Amino acid sequence: MDYETISPKEVKEYLKRSDVQVIDLRDPEDYRELHLKRAISIPYEDLKNSLHLLEKEQLIFLYCERGSISLKAARELAQMGYRTVTLLGGIMALRNKKFE
Repeated sequence: MDYETISPKEVKEYLKRSDVQVIDLRDPEDYRELHLKRAISIPYEDLKNSLHLLEKEQLIFLYCERGSISLKAARELAQMGYRTVTLLGGIMALRNKKFE
């Protein structure tokens, strides 16, 4: 596997790291309603045209609604040489948890 997966329990630790860039792959409307701290909005459809926003020396933490899109994106970015990690179950797996 060219990318890592993390559980909801691990999110808080990743958000504290200075070497992590957090990317929300959902629609901008969903991002505005709720997103992880430090996350920037890059909808999956725009990802390939937004590579200039990603830093290769950073660990790219990807998440989506339920986890399937971020898995696909993590695989694609890993093939391009990015270090990626994705949240299993997406932001829905974080319901009722506080990550500030």
